Amino acid sequence: MKCEDIDFAGMFREIQRERKKEDRKAKQERWDKRAPSFLSPKKSSYTKTFLDKMTLFKDDEVIDFGCGPGTIALEVAPVVKSVLGCDISRGMLDQLENNARNLGLTNIEAKQKAFEDSFDDLPECDVFIASRSLDVADIEDILKKIISKTKRSVYLTYKVGKYFFGKEISEVLGVAPAPDYILVLNILYNLGVNAKLDFIRYEDTRLDSTSFDEFIQKVSWYCGEPSSEQKRELEKIYNKREHKDTMGWAFISFDV
Repeated sequence: MKCEDIDFAGMFREIQRERKKEDRKAKQERWDKRAPSFLSPKKSSYTKTFLDKMTLFKDDEVIDFGCGPGTIALEVAPVVKSVLGCDISRGMLDQLENNARNLGLTNIEAKQKAFEDSFDDLPECDVFIASRSLDVADIEDILKKIISKTKRSVYLTYKVGKYFFGKEISEVLGVAPAPDYILVLNILYNLGVNAKLDFIRYEDTRLDSTSFDEFIQKVSWYCGEPSSEQKRELEKIYNKREHKDTMGWAFISFDV
């Protein structure tokens, strides 16, 4: 059997169906609720590594899709012609615009849009960025739309591993495994794209907490409120955690 004969895109869609992802309204409301905590994104080791891996020019027009409060967009804007930041959350876009004003950046535009929406009203761009934002139902369709709007380079990241918080916590919460990055790479191959693969790894601090109650708050934001039984199991995990986990993202880039 040839690689081209394997339906990697179908595998991806089936895994996402089994995960029973939240609908658009719920996703938008969840990020809108979280937006006020993103007053000014910090330049983390992830952000620095992502930026170091891109090639940008002063005349580039850039789209940053799933831009959030501007974690990448605010760093890119000073060295390119323009940045269009797209996000499903109006709250996140408000933060992007506030952060841009505070930094004196006048070449950033915000547009509320989800990956699942039509791209017909998006301009073509020299560089398309999708940083930690591709948790979608049908990534093959999204990749085709991204390619159709890009004139030169695409830079995206996708989670390494099948569990967002590690296997132990995910199993307690009943969270189904997610697609791994290798499916994305193989889907691109079947689309005729020879992508370059690299990795960004850093200390995972998402669940850092000074108390079990704070730990549960953070888990609840990402995965919903645990049941009483799940909380008991999570408390066992919390009490025996001796070290931080490592978060890994596949950095996938290609020219079109």
